[in-house]
Amino acid sequence: MPLGYKTSEKIGYTFGINYSKEANMSYARINMVEFNSAEDAVVSAGDYAENAAAEFPEAEILLSVATGNESAVVISIYPDKDAFERSAAARAARMGNNQDKIKGVEVLEGEVTLCHVK
Repeated sequence: MPLGYKTSEKIGYTFGINYSKEANMSYARINMVEFNSAEDAVVSAGDYAENAAAEFPEAEILLSVATGNESAVVISIYPDKDAFERSAAARAARMGNNQDKIKGVEVLEGEVTLCHVK
């Protein structure tokens, strides 16, 4: 299974499927970003596509979805919460460098309970 899932302590039941928890479960950050303009969204998406892999080397998955002309959802998945926390400085630098393009950001984080890639 991807992202190091292993069967261990059972923690719940969801959508008819049992899932398990491992001590170092993958951890995700979800950024819902609203840009000042459509141009800012395009420029930011291009910059992220070009530089994100180098800026966030511990991320296992980097995903950016344009959800509108001036909005995006950006998801990064790390092997564990420690790697996620180590990425905080790079995230702060990226957000600081792009603050003139961003109207607002809502950030969510949590353990990954499903990662299906076909």
